[in-house]
Amino acid sequence: MTISPIIPILIGVVILIAILIYFIPIQLYLNAKSAGLNIELTHLLFMKIRKADPYEIINSAILLKKKWY
Repeated sequence: MTISPIIPILIGVVILIAILIYFIPIQLYLNAKSAGLNIELTHLLFMKIRKADPYEIINSAILLKKKWY
């Protein structure tokens, strides 16, 4: 019995998606976009890699945006 070559590829894709979901806070991105902030997913990824707290930064930016507009 041989293993189809598509199974390891699917497992790799699932693992990659799980890692991206862990490192990129999608809900925070959607909150920022709905508040009108111009932020990219890569910015959130780099904040997480640099060990900055993206939740604190983005939520503060959202509050500032609401206060000034």
